[in-house]
Amino acid sequence: MTETNHEFAHRALAAHEACQPMPLLSDSEAPMLSRGYELQRAYVDLLLAGTGGLSGMSQSRHIRGFKAALTNTPAQQSMGMTTPAGGVLVSGHEYSSPSQIKLADFCRPIIETEIGYRISRAVTRPVSLESLNEYIDCVLPMVEIADAGYATPNPAGRTMSGADLVAANSAAGGYIIGLADLQPVNPDDIEVTLHRGDEALSRAHGRDAMGSQAAVLVWLINHSLAQGYAVLKGHYLMTGSLGRVQLASPGHYIAQYMCDDAGAPKSFGRIEFDII
Repeated sequence: MTETNHEFAHRALAAHEACQPMPLLSDSEAPMLSRGYELQRAYVDLLLAGTGGLSGMSQSRHIRGFKAALTNTPAQQSMGMTTPAGGVLVSGHEYSSPSQIKLADFCRPIIETEIGYRISRAVTRPVSLESLNEYIDCVLPMVEIADAGYATPNPAGRTMSGADLVAANSAAGGYIIGLADLQPVNPDDIEVTLHRGDEALSRAHGRDAMGSQAAVLVWLINHSLAQGYAVLKGHYLMTGSLGRVQLASPGHYIAQYMCDDAGAPKSFGRIEFDII
């Protein structure tokens, strides 16, 4: 018997609050992706109805924006998908730079260097590549501390599918909002490196997400609207991991973002944080 939206949402919320692996759907066969998004909405609605946050922060929750995941072909193929996955950024899970981030607040935290965007005005209709810039206030460096802990396989012996990923909000965990030193001419050309202490962990470019930051943004905005969410002024959009994701371990991390400015490399921004 297929569990109800309410039943799954409560299982997911209990796992989230206990920092335990997120449940897979109970189905013995891989569910349809549309079913995963239906359950995601039920889970997010339950999150928003309560209070809480990381590190014991007690506050009412609201939507802070939206995230894209699986923004490269190998990642999509690993989940049996042909599109990115969408998720919702919830308040109480954000950090500034510098920050201290506790491993104990997550089940299986992974670090993803990303590029973020702030919405300048409410989006009331689907956007295109031509109309996109009308809605973008600024480009920002951002880092996601995704929570990739999933209880796989499920009791029926089924391994994780794309529907399971999105049902539990596409591994949304914490996110760090950085400050931009300047606005890039082309976000695809941004280079981001990640270091833990003196160890180089990752190097990537903005174009590594679907070949185009703008393409991810158009997909994410239109997907979020199609799921029934309001995309509002001040919301943040994250366009997916750039470079190798890193399993979080204790240490001091620096994500350095560089971009071209009139033919010379300049700092776009820098995010520092400690995992403790």
